[in-house]
Amino acid sequence: MNCKINPASLSQGESLLWGYGITSPGEINLDAIALDLGIQIRRRKLDGADARLVAVDESGVITVNTATSLVRQRFSI
Repeated sequence: MNCKINPASLSQGESLLWGYGITSPGEINLDAIALDLGIQIRRRKLDGADARLVAVDESGVITVNTATSLVRQRFSI
């Protein structure tokens, strides 16, 4: 089956993934995408939050709490 996708119909997130050639969830490498977008991901224990985001202009740092599950960490990113 040949499936044609109209790029104009994609959401912003879908368009981002499409631009990286990602066609299935298993192909998503959040660390690589973040790095390419100028966002650094840090993992460490946080008190009172599952994640934190600090953004400056076109770059940023996402810190995720290592005390949470890997699924929660991925969701937070």
